[in-house]
Amino acid sequence: MKLTGQTKQAFEKWAMHHYECTMYNGKYLAFTLDGSSVYFDELPDSMQFGVIQDFADSVGHDLDAMKLVYANVFMPFPNNDDEEHFKTRPEARTEAVKEFNTIYNENNLSNRQAKA
Repeated sequence: MKLTGQTKQAFEKWAMHHYECTMYNGKYLAFTLDGSSVYFDELPDSMQFGVIQDFADSVGHDLDAMKLVYANVFMPFPNNDDEEHFKTRPEARTEAVKEFNTIYNENNLSNRQAKA
């Protein structure tokens, strides 16, 4: 689950404002959990997704990848018939983050004020 460009920069700034975390070597975001530093990229995917989802919410983007459709098949929000269907939650989460990253970078969502 990787963020790039403006999305990554805005996410890191937002995270440092909302969580106890720091940047190492200008490129590694580390959260302090129970007194220990843990790199964001080393957190389980479900935890990374939760933090990215909070960031997306703060800029007004619904990153709900868990819309259940048909029999145990997942797809990213919004629920359009053209959307690709996924068999697992992790696949849907990863694709939702990729799509958010693209939307944020292409539509310059950085102009939106992140909510506290």
